[in-house]
Amino acid sequence: MSGKPFPEFAPGPDGMPNRDRCLMAANAARPPMTSQGYDDAYESVQTLGYILVAVEMMDETRIVPMFASASEAATAHGPQTLQRWIGDSAGWWEGDMRVVETANVSTRQGSESPMPTSKDAKVIDRFTRVGENKLAYRAEVTDPAFHTRPWTISYRFLPTQRLWEYACHEGNYGMAGILLGVRETDRLAK
Repeated sequence: MSGKPFPEFAPGPDGMPNRDRCLMAANAARPPMTSQGYDDAYESVQTLGYILVAVEMMDETRIVPMFASASEAATAHGPQTLQRWIGDSAGWWEGDMRVVETANVSTRQGSESPMPTSKDAKVIDRFTRVGENKLAYRAEVTDPAFHTRPWTISYRFLPTQRLWEYACHEGNYGMAGILLGVRETDRLAK
């Protein structure tokens, strides 16, 4: 965060929060994946070498390459300098449980989350089928920069009928209005 009490009064669009810029929701696809309060539909698609998690909120998509083992997946992460919005994920199977390790989450995305993470954070997601179209989800977050010990979150994904388009930029007049207000505030202050 910028440290300003009202980030929506940023001097330009680059200083505004990612959500206001229609770039990324706080934690929809980024691990740990948490409720956004609405548009919480997820769809998981499995291919031979990948798992795709499509998220209704902000039309986010998480693509996870799958490997034969945890040790193989651990070597698949790119360099820390290549921070992605939702991190660098690599997965493997432990029996019927899909396990995904994520590192290198963008520091800007990590700082705007309700559960902030640093550049050194690692998240282990575990997905287990517990019924017809139901998944148990558990994530463990390790981040020595923010937390003295790992912490976990867990809940269930329930079936949804379909994903709807999240049309953030369709008629998104918020940013133009906010910036217009800032310019007027600046003008009046002179």
